[in-house]
Formats: sequence, C-alpha cells, structure tokens
Amino acid sequence: MRLIRRAATSAAGIALATGAVIGAAGTAQAAGMSMGTPAMQPTVDCPCTWSDTIDGTYFEYDAGGRGGRAFLYKNGALTGKVEFHPYGEKIWLYDIKSDGDTFYVKATWYVNVGDDVYKPRSTPLYGPENGGGPTIDASWDEGTAVTVSVYDNSDGTGLIGSFTGVA
Repeated sequence: MRLIRRAATSAAGIALATGAVIGAAGTAQAAGMSMGTPAMQPTVDCPCTWSDTIDGTYFEYDAGGRGGRAFLYKNGALTGKVEFHPYGEKIWLYDIKSDGDTFYVKATWYVNVGDDVYKPRSTPLYGPENGGGPTIDASWDEGTAVTVSVYDNSDGTGLIGSFTGVA
C-alpha cells in the first residue's frame, strides 16, 4: 500500500511540475510576438488576390515562383504581416501598430559557388532602425529558394517564425 501511495504522490508531483512548465512556456509566448501559419501561393496560377484586413495581397504571374504571406500577432492582436513576392523579388513589411514594438526581417538563400558547393547568403536585418520597410527589393535568380525570417529584436535574436518562397 505504501508503494502505491508513493507512486500516486510521484505521479501527481510530475503532473504538477509538467503543468507549471507548460503553463510558463505558454505565458512567455503569449506575452511576445507570434506568427500565424504562413500561406503559400504558386505564382504560375496568378495573377491572384488574397483579401485581408490590412490591404490585401496581390501576386503577379511568375513561372516557377511561390509567394507567401504570414500575419504577426502580439498578445493575440494582429500587429503586422510579411509578404514574399517572386515577381520583382520583393519582401513587403507591414507594421500596423504604433506601439513602439516592431519586428525585423532577414532573407536567406544559398548560392552555388562552383562544383555544386552552396554557400549561404542573406540580406541585412531590416527594421525601422536600419532602413527597413516597407519593401526589401532584391535580385535573386529564378528558382532560388528564399527563407524569410522574422525576429523580435534588432540584433537578430528572438525568432518569431519563418517561411520559404521561391523566386
């Protein structure tokens, strides 16, 4: 009987500790920024328009391209969005809150430097303090996979989320 009581007490203690850890993690994320599930669009099927409460998203035709859009939230409230547009190779940034808190965006891709050796390349981190927004205008080769990463901090820490489009 003593063994059963100890097992039950241990199980209850583990359940409480696990709940505390999960609860703390949930609270930490809820207090910061988060990214909704990115929506992706093959642009061979475009022109096409997606509606939203900010200004909508319009993708132009780009054979082999894949555009994307992700909404950003703080404490459950919509605070912005990021769009990747293959046609013209642009990333659009929308920070719709004037609350002193913003986000920062960087694009990363790989370049074949010869003999099928690929090296990573990236844009600088873009945000209000360093010339960012509303557009990052780049020139990627057709078919290049471009990962758009969104950060909470100007030093590139606090990854909020990312998605990958194709130029």
